Amino acid sequence: MLLLSTTGTFHLILRPRETTGNMIKTLQNHHFFTIFLFIILSSSGCMQQPLPIYYYTLNSTAGAERAEANPLPPVFLGPIQLTSFLDQGQIITRNSSNSINIEEQLRWAGDLKQMISDAMLSNIEHRLGTHSVYEFTGTDNPSGLQIIINFLHFEKDSDGKAHVMARWRILSGKDGTILYSSTSSHKTVPDSDSTEALTIALSQGLDLLAGDFSDAIISLSSQ
Repeated sequence: MLLLSTTGTFHLILRPRETTGNMIKTLQNHHFFTIFLFIILSSSGCMQQPLPIYYYTLNSTAGAERAEANPLPPVFLGPIQLTSFLDQGQIITRNSSNSINIEEQLRWAGDLKQMISDAMLSNIEHRLGTHSVYEFTGTDNPSGLQIIINFLHFEKDSDGKAHVMARWRILSGKDGTILYSSTSSHKTVPDSDSTEALTIALSQGLDLLAGDFSDAIISLSSQ
């Protein structure tokens, strides 16, 4: 007979009529119960709830609208390229010049290149004061100007600022001649430490970049 005392200790007490076989069976049952209890407790310790994932978008934050002026040629935006560490789907924060965090819980709610393109199309259109701004599809034969962009930075830097940096070129749609080439770098300060504030600041950086494009296009069109 196996009894559990109030102290939690197992005691084996044999009655006069209990055989050796019964005692062995009792011990085996006790051993099985101990193993089963250990497995249950171990499994419960390993089971963890999945971490929540949060998704974010960009938005157009167009600055001052261009006043009416001479007509501008059609503008085609693209292709847009991202340096490899940016094109992961997650939001990136930087620790130092050689160290980054890929935030698994903080992700873009779609293709980042497409979101950048959508925001910048609206920003450029607003800044130029024209509706002749289009996304370059790769099959177009632009009759106006084409903007090609390669993003080098699009993340929170080690100082907590939203860093947008890109190399870009403006090409002639007629023969692909490079009419203008530059590198732009803009840092904006988020209103708070939240990820939403960071995405707003990154959107503002895109608008500042669109301002660089617009100034160059206006300059080229006036020549």
